[in-house]
Amino acid sequence: MTVKKGLNSITGTSPSFSNNQVSNVINVCKLGFANASFLLAEVIDTNNVLTTSQKTDLKATINNVPFANIGRLLQDLDQHTEKLLDGTLGEETVAGSGERGDFLEHMQLVDSIESQVKNLRGVTASSLGKGVDDHYGTLRISVIDSSMQSLSTNIANIVDKSLAQETNYVTSCNNLRTFINTLVSDSTDFQTSLNNKATDVATKATAFDGAITAEPTLSFKNAINTAREFIQQQIEKEQNNLATLRTYSKSLVETQSYIGLAQNPLLNDLIAKSSDSPDWQDYFENYETRKKQFDPVLVSASDSSDAGVVAQKLKLKGLPDVTNYLDLKRVSDKAKKDVRLSGVKFDDKSVEDIITLSCTTLGIQTTGMTVYDLSSKLLDNMNNNDIEIIKADLKSSKDVNTVS
Repeated sequence: MTVKKGLNSITGTSPSFSNNQVSNVINVCKLGFANASFLLAEVIDTNNVLTTSQKTDLKATINNVPFANIGRLLQDLDQHTEKLLDGTLGEETVAGSGERGDFLEHMQLVDSIESQVKNLRGVTASSLGKGVDDHYGTLRISVIDSSMQSLSTNIANIVDKSLAQETNYVTSCNNLRTFINTLVSDSTDFQTSLNNKATDVATKATAFDGAITAEPTLSFKNAINTAREFIQQQIEKEQNNLATLRTYSKSLVETQSYIGLAQNPLLNDLIAKSSDSPDWQDYFENYETRKKQFDPVLVSASDSSDAGVVAQKLKLKGLPDVTNYLDLKRVSDKAKKDVRLSGVKFDDKSVEDIITLSCTTLGIQTTGMTVYDLSSKLLDNMNNNDIEIIKADLKSSKDVNTVS
């Protein structure tokens, strides 16, 4: 059902997507050393003079103490969520084409994956690391919210200590940022100065890190590192999932398409005989057998207790069909239809003989029993067997309806 209230207002307009919510939680963390390292990371990324190689070397040099360089993570998070929205992290539609689709298409593929995984594997996509939050958890914030809160709290705790080593680190970051901002396209021979300033940032970061060896600041630093690692891993997971989004979605759709052919006996046989995969052979070769084991009545009642399901099925089959053991004729007729007695020769035997022979075959004690005693015991045995048959059907139906 589509909710109609408000629908007219949004039709024909743009949702104006942005990562402002993420930026807001990032801004709360931008204090002291975190802000200095963030501004430095931002300048490095946006500078048009430095080559890609120079930027890579520079980032590696100043990231010797990741906790101090926490601003790099904040900048990466900001850029990552922007790329989620503009679609640039998506897998190419055709290798080498540069076409990656857009945010809407990517969301539709993720939605399809969630449905297909549930149908094909019987689990949630998130349990396989392929759910919505495994692609967009940073943008939705809820996945990283506690880690971001930990960052802001513990960054503030360290900044509040007013450590001289932190001040020196901030100054060094600012000096490198100022130097990068002075570079112009015709700048020459700045590599040595760039290296020296980057080395100074790394040296000051080491001193800053060395000043935090005792409580309570040590716990603050450890908490920052824990949160940083979690967020970094989430970013990498989303990047990897989006980079293979089309391939993974296509594999699920193709599997579902093959399954759709299983009901055609000839195509089923073709697939089973053409596949070299034992699992595929097993699925298609046993498709019809397993299909016959499927009982929609039993499956539709799967939310009930087994006893309730069995009782419902007995009622639908008109069982027990014989309840009066004194009716020897009906008891003997039921015995002749019992599959366990299909090999017994009942021809030309009296009702009494059929009941006695049936009891003997089923292992029911006959010594000292009247025919009515035997009829009572035989009827109980057969009615209980009807129940066991339905229980077995229930088990088979559940098994066939369980993804494996």
